[in-house]
Amino acid sequence: MSGLVAIREAIATRLLSVPEIGRVHGWERPFTTAAGLQQFYGWPADTADAPIRGWCVTLRRFSGSPARTGRGRRITCQWRIIGYLSLQDASASEMTLTGLIDRIAAAFDADPTLGNTVSRSAKGEPPDTLAGIQCRKITVLRLPETPPCHQVWLTLHTQHFA
Repeated sequence: MSGLVAIREAIATRLLSVPEIGRVHGWERPFTTAAGLQQFYGWPADTADAPIRGWCVTLRRFSGSPARTGRGRRITCQWRIIGYLSLQDASASEMTLTGLIDRIAAAFDADPTLGNTVSRSAKGEPPDTLAGIQCRKITVLRLPETPPCHQVWLTLHTQHFA
């Protein structure tokens, strides 16, 4: 199995496999202004005043425990995937966001080992296992001088052996 950098890259690659996903960054891109939001999350990229549609991956926490199988230490990670999408009533953007979340979850369910980068995309043991993408929060982001946009926080737990 692989280390944290390889897992982060596998998550970003899996996101990029989702049709119409927008821009994907393998790390959290900081912004405090409308120009910063547009620079990092405008899609299509390099298009003036493009709608906001983008995602970033960030490691939130990890912990280790002895593996029962003698394979070393089992590392459980919590990854946050943050998404932004222009809020537009005319295009029913909330429905677009719901569809994107559904396709993201399906993409991760189709390959829970992220191309054998992790042993599984889950946390805990049955019957209380959290597996695959979890939606933690959907809200509206409002920055000065910027049209509002949806902000969604997804989480993914992974396990690998070190």
